Amino acid sequence: MQTAVADSRSEGQECCWNGWDWGEPRRRAPPRQPSPTVLRRRRLAANARERRRMNGLNEAFDRLREVIPSIGQDHKLSKFETLQMAQSYIAALSELLERSGAR
Repeated sequence: MQTAVADSRSEGQECCWNGWDWGEPRRRAPPRQPSPTVLRRRRLAANARERRRMNGLNEAFDRLREVIPSIGQDHKLSKFETLQMAQSYIAALSELLERSGAR
């Protein structure tokens, strides 16, 4: 569309249309720093999202702790210990299935 407008101009006319030059790109204004109120609101929203994410992750670990066998109820497994136990439990169940299927 730009070429059609540029080609329709008569010789000797300026290279301008509707107040701006076709030959030079428009320059954007430098981005403005958001106000402190906006920054605070954004930070509070980001904190709330992160809190929801971590709550969901912790709930998932709690559900995983409920289904894997544990040594005792007196001590809650850490996230790392929970993952290690789950991995061992899955490996043991897989081995059990393989052995029972081979008979």
